[in-house]
Amino acid sequence: MGYIASISWNPDPVAFELFGSLTFTWYGLTWSLSMLVGYYLAIWMFKREKVDNVDPSNVVTVIFFGCLVGARLGQVIFYDLDYFIEYPSEILKVWNGGLASHGAVLAGVISVLYLSKKYVSIGFLWLMDRMAIIVLAAGSFIRFGNFMNSELFGTPTGSDYGVIFTMHDTIARHPVQLYESVWLMICFLSFMTLYTKLKAWKDGFFAYLFLSVVFTGRLLLEFVKESPDLAMGLSRTQWLSVPMILIGLGGLMYLSRKAIDTQN
Repeated sequence: MGYIASISWNPDPVAFELFGSLTFTWYGLTWSLSMLVGYYLAIWMFKREKVDNVDPSNVVTVIFFGCLVGARLGQVIFYDLDYFIEYPSEILKVWNGGLASHGAVLAGVISVLYLSKKYVSIGFLWLMDRMAIIVLAAGSFIRFGNFMNSELFGTPTGSDYGVIFTMHDTIARHPVQLYESVWLMICFLSFMTLYTKLKAWKDGFFAYLFLSVVFTGRLLLEFVKESPDLAMGLSRTQWLSVPMILIGLGGLMYLSRKAIDTQN
């Protein structure tokens, strides 16, 4: 069967080389871009809110590497434990892909908790709100890196339309990495608009909104992703998303009731 409306996709994971031995991969570049954007966003936010006794570069660095380690450990523990037990040296090769967003979120929370203790002038939820916005942009870039790596691809479209990841097979599939990249960028722009337009909000609003909205999108996108069912028709990723969504919705309800009680 010919896919006349599909796109054949098989890019070189290496973006470019310098001096014949220094290699830059698309995946590594997207991670570097996410850190760079996060750094400048943090500087802008801290200046905007006149937080001058906290080093934003240290904040971004701690959270970035915390999320990186957490994402890798999440992949190891939740998805590929048997493989990494057999090949433990592969754990450190994060440039080959294999990072779990749920592990990144948990590690991010721990990192923010540490920073809120180190910098007593900023609260835990205050910092969680700002980092939730920044992480959206980073996630969008990293998902594009997954697309360049031809990994985490979707299910067959069942039509002439789709992307053929030729390094895997000749079937037109959903480019679910691009779907999620676009979704996260839409969320980022929406959150940024709210951040700049809202005159006041309760600490935790953006963090809870992140959990409820972003992981609802993640749960839905999994239906067009190559993921084996775990139980009741849902994949492991979807089941891991459920508590995130519930925490987010519960937090938003709590803040809403708290606001009503304050007004009364």
